[in-house]
Parts: sequence; C-alpha cells; structure tokens
Amino acid sequence: MKFDFANKNVLITGGSRGIGSTTAKLFAASGANVTFTYNSNVEAAEQTLAELGMGKHNSYQLDLADPTAIARFFVWYQERYERLDILVNNAAVHLPHHVVESDFETWQQCWNDTLR
Repeated sequence: MKFDFANKNVLITGGSRGIGSTTAKLFAASGANVTFTYNSNVEAAEQTLAELGMGKHNSYQLDLADPTAIARFFVWYQERYERLDILVNNAAVHLPHHVVESDFETWQQCWNDTLR
C-alpha cells in the first residue's frame, strides 16, 4: 500500500534516531515536508536530514522540557510553513529503574521525568 502525503507538513518529535528517523524517512518518501526535532545528537540529526531526500525538510534542536524553547520553536516553524498537518509525538526518555526494588519517591521521580 502506498500513501500520498504530497505537500503535507509533518512534525516529528524525537526524529533523529530509531522509530522517529524511520517515520521521518517514510513521510518524506511519501511526499511530505518533514520537520523533526531532536534533543542532543547533532550527528544523528544531520544524518537523518541528509537521508530525507528532496523536499522541504528541516531539523530543529529542541529540549521539550523547556516551555520557552518550545514557544521559540513554533515561531521558527510558522516562519517556514503555513500550517501543520500531521504531528507525531515520538520523543521519549527511558530512565531505567526497577519498579519492585525502587521506593515510591524514586519511581514517581522517574515517571515525572519521563512524562516531562
């Protein structure tokens, strides 16, 4: 099955590696204009951006835990695109902890950090 996302503007959080990078490549191959955010791995972001091929694609380094940075990002985004058609919330962090062995405060802190 082939999907056509020609001229659709797609934003993918956490798009420089893994599932996010693969998702970005699939949307780009289907004709979408892809923007993805990444937190710290500049090299992976540059590699993914290079692999997206032809189209209006961008990457943006963004700390999703910083509301001010998010506001700046959307100003930047609106200067480049007239609309956002598809959002893929992919960004995540995994904080290893053993549920059975962790006290409640540790578990709660890991959970809150993951959600943030």
